[in-house]
Amino acid sequence: MPLAAAAERARVPEEELAHWETTPTPLPIDTCQKIAKTYKRNWYIFLLEDEIGKPTVPHDFRKGRGEKVPLGPDSMLAFDGADLLLDKIESVNGSDPGRSIVDALPAALDDNPEAIAAKVRRALGVAGQPESNPYGVLRFWRFLLSDAGLFVSQVKFPREEMRAFCRSRNGHHLIVLSSRDVATARSFSLLHELGHLLLGGDAMCKPTSWSERAGSGAEPWCNRFAAAVLLPHLELQANPRYHELIAGNIGLGSGRALASEFGVSELALFRRLETFGEITNAEYQTLQDAADKDWEAKEGSSNSGILPPPKKAVYAESPLFVRQVFDAFTAGDLSLKEMGSLLNTPVHSLSSVREEAA
Repeated sequence: MPLAAAAERARVPEEELAHWETTPTPLPIDTCQKIAKTYKRNWYIFLLEDEIGKPTVPHDFRKGRGEKVPLGPDSMLAFDGADLLLDKIESVNGSDPGRSIVDALPAALDDNPEAIAAKVRRALGVAGQPESNPYGVLRFWRFLLSDAGLFVSQVKFPREEMRAFCRSRNGHHLIVLSSRDVATARSFSLLHELGHLLLGGDAMCKPTSWSERAGSGAEPWCNRFAAAVLLPHLELQANPRYHELIAGNIGLGSGRALASEFGVSELALFRRLETFGEITNAEYQTLQDAADKDWEAKEGSSNSGILPPPKKAVYAESPLFVRQVFDAFTAGDLSLKEMGSLLNTPVHSLSSVREEAA
């Protein structure tokens, strides 16, 4: 985090904070706590003897409209937090990460993303459309992928800079979503990042089902994969609304009811129609351009609000890691205090955290 930004958040003079960073200075604990809160860390990080290195930045796949947006402090903190979470995951799991769906179903760019999506759904045991509410869809896929051995975290960083990123380290696979994004976008981003992990690489992305362009490469592949997982062709064909939609005049609003049944955006649905040949690319582009005009007004913000500690812990630390921490406690490998530290949660809230992660 830039010094000026940290000083502003900590409400201390920039020169004073710079002095503390460069000159050994006795500080009261409450001052350390205030500074640590600015960096979203426990204050005891200042007791470490080792220098804290720069966070690992994933491979940049961001291909939004216009130039790439520079990464600000919150995005860099998200990368730093991902490193810290992977450290904690390894401390609990040791040298045995277990086998995940990523290890079981590796993919390549030459593979048909529709076919890989079908394999993933079968491996996860997904039949039909289990949810329709956008937040229900997001929770469904978060917990299902957690059951399949993936760590899924949601933290605050600007979706204008990136919408999601993924990391792999020593057999552990982590996907991080922006909690500032809308639920439909987060679900798509989650599966888009799964696509990158299946292809065998880390990534930071601004995936949008509506801005996908024809062509080769990891981004188009992951976009198509995510759309195929969320909106399988056979599931769409089995829905009467689908046939009503393609038989009528397709315009903004005409696919809203069908899209809501699958808990996705209308433009994600239209993109699938273009993939299936039900509308031309030019027709899709017309729909996209019309939707662009009021995109920010209709879907540009998240309504997640302030989360209570139990939900926040599961959001940030991932459902799978929360379960692993409780398993380690049950096995006698962790104390209550250690659990609270690992999950960044007060001890009195741990029982509620366990229920939230179940």
